[in-house]
Amino acid sequence: MFLKLFILAIAVLHVHALVELRDPHEEHGPVAYEFQYAVHDPHTGDIKSQKESRKDDRVEGVYELIDSDGHHRVVHYKADDHSGFEAVVSREPTNIKIPVPEVHHKLVATKILAPALLHH
Repeated sequence: MFLKLFILAIAVLHVHALVELRDPHEEHGPVAYEFQYAVHDPHTGDIKSQKESRKDDRVEGVYELIDSDGHHRVVHYKADDHSGFEAVVSREPTNIKIPVPEVHHKLVATKILAPALLHH
């Protein structure tokens, strides 16, 4: 029995020695990116844009869109390790009318002819 425990202990130590321990916060050097896009489709009412940039652990950006009620929403945001995520949202009315989809088929209520099954 002692020999089995000894062999098991040696095996565990050997496996532990093979496992490479890494720091989860390992530095990978500076990180940076920038992107932006915009959509303006007056036929569907899809009007929006976004711009974002990152430098190391700080992200900043802004996005804008026209809400379904026609208001212009602008969100300025930033995030970092110190403050977390912060956003400032503003909404202003506009004269933009969002198109309402046309209904081509009317739904008609029908009676159910089969009796309902009752469970006891």
